[in-house]
Amino acid sequence: MSVLRREGRGRAAFAGVTVGVVLAGCSPGPTADDAVAVAQEFFAALTAHDPSTACGLLAPATRESFEQDAVSSCDQALLDGETGLVLGPVARRVEESPADSSVTVAGRQAQVLLGGEVTFLAASGDSWRVTATGCVARADRPYDCLLDGG
Repeated sequence: MSVLRREGRGRAAFAGVTVGVVLAGCSPGPTADDAVAVAQEFFAALTAHDPSTACGLLAPATRESFEQDAVSSCDQALLDGETGLVLGPVARRVEESPADSSVTVAGRQAQVLLGGEVTFLAASGDSWRVTATGCVARADRPYDCLLDGG
């Protein structure tokens, strides 16, 4: 009899774990509107000369690559580095045209167009992180981006 009780408890525990896993898989994740909001927050941080916030919105691989290329911290590179100096005017253009936006989401990737500027993001947990920005389309070639993780 005790063997049957253990079997029953095992099934109940397994069923509980299964339901928990199924429910966890149903969380909606970040939305398209969230991707636009993160891109806007990134550019607003640049305009406000708040590199800590901007760097905090970068995907880890993008931040690491940027710091290696700049040979300085992300914060310092956005304040003084060549990429940071170029991204400043990009951020101002974005803020001048806040209504001019669109977003395309494909799985865990998003492309946001703000004020004519292209930003790519990747879902990370329940939020988006910037993977590339200041991007320009090129015919039959990948985008050319001022800041990217590659």
